[in-house]
Amino acid sequence: MNGRGKLNFEIGILGIMWGTTFVATTSVLDVLSIGQYLALRWGIAGITSIIFVALNLVKVEFRRKNLKPLIVIMLLQPCVYATLETIGLNMTTASEASIILALMPITIALITTLILRERLKKNITIAAIICIIGVLFTVMFEKDFELSGKLLGYGVLYACVLSGAAYTLIGNKMGGQYTPVEITIALSVGGGIFFTASSIVKGEFISGIVLAGANIGTVLLLIYLGVFCSLICFFLYNDINSKLIPAKTSLFVENIVTLVGVISAVIINNDSMSLFKGFGVILLVVGIAYLSLSEEKENRLNKRQVKDGER
Repeated sequence: MNGRGKLNFEIGILGIMWGTTFVATTSVLDVLSIGQYLALRWGIAGITSIIFVALNLVKVEFRRKNLKPLIVIMLLQPCVYATLETIGLNMTTASEASIILALMPITIALITTLILRERLKKNITIAAIICIIGVLFTVMFEKDFELSGKLLGYGVLYACVLSGAAYTLIGNKMGGQYTPVEITIALSVGGGIFFTASSIVKGEFISGIVLAGANIGTVLLLIYLGVFCSLICFFLYNDINSKLIPAKTSLFVENIVTLVGVISAVIINNDSMSLFKGFGVILLVVGIAYLSLSEEKENRLNKRQVKDGER
């Protein structure tokens, strides 16, 4: 498998696993509180990370390295991001949150161009516009959609978006200092410590273990969410982010996650499937396909120019 094929495979696997996170999480939250869920999910991710390192299944080296950037992104994701996302969801509705969280690619593009003064490619801008229209069609015309002016909740959710954008941008710049595996191990262990400590302070950690242990289905879902949707998915995301510019990483990943999330919710949770939602899904596919095809065309053109220059 060549470099581009491996990258597409990683994006696809990441999209499938993160896209099914919502369905898995809703099932777990039927049994556990939000605090218990976060503590057990990230606790499992952290313990699995430590086991991988102890058994030399992954190689990490943190000595003689500047740990400040690593601590910053560890706080941004998952600690700040997951906390703000949970608070924002409790203050708004799932449909409202879907729209605001889908602003991640646009936010990264704006930060990149307006603050970092980096030139944004035309194909990324077009793909982002197509995908955001797709998200709007997917959510806004549903019968349970409401936009009721909960400004504080919207502000919290957009702060969550800014946290995710900052994580993606900083993580992209750390590629020369830390490997994707090292970043992922730090996030998993840090998230496990943060959410477990929070759950212990609230006095709900032990009761969460008891409740989860009484339901084998919940245990299996927590393992899936902790090992696959946290540990493995963040390794894939960090690896993808080390190879692409942040705007492109976010555009590919966020919209594939949305696409898989909508489809899995319709199939597994029996969510409604309207004409507007179907059109929105098609737009998401078109936006992602357009970006992918334009990238392939640009790569072929660059290779041709290199060959012409060698003659």
